[in-house]
Amino acid sequence: MEVEELPRQQQRAHYGADGTLTKIPVGAPPKAKSGRGIRGRVAENKKDDMKDYMERASNLIHLYVPPSPAQIQTAKDTGNMLLRPLPQGQMGVEFPNFIQPSDRLTLGVDTKALLLVALNVATYLDKPEDAVTLDVRFGTLNDGTSYTARTTLDAKAKNIRVVVENSGHRLLPQ
Repeated sequence: MEVEELPRQQQRAHYGADGTLTKIPVGAPPKAKSGRGIRGRVAENKKDDMKDYMERASNLIHLYVPPSPAQIQTAKDTGNMLLRPLPQGQMGVEFPNFIQPSDRLTLGVDTKALLLVALNVATYLDKPEDAVTLDVRFGTLNDGTSYTARTTLDAKAKNIRVVVENSGHRLLPQ
């Protein structure tokens, strides 16, 4: 299977004092290829298919993240919650069949610091073979604030991986 890497985008993002997110592209924008002829139309159709697929995958993931407190309570009340000890004083809290059959939402908790360290979703779009996974790793700032340090979305059926890394956090000038 051939893996095609799409153009990478790097952006510097920050939240303003009013809470709005500002994204500034870093580096030169990717060059657009000319889309003339049959190859251009095929490439455009493939691009549209990927866009539709990723939109569906994103909408599905938004059913899990952030997890609904009511759904967590329902899962707990119905005995659909498992606790698994993990290394380094952590605990995995698993919710099988959270949204649909055979899916799984897992929260990684640092039991000493009482912090969320990971969130994982294993689900699928139309059938279990069309797996979509999300892996979120949290970091902690010097003041104890937790943030999403790295988010990875995998859609293996389409051979798509999206990685978002957050870094360079600093205090706003007062």
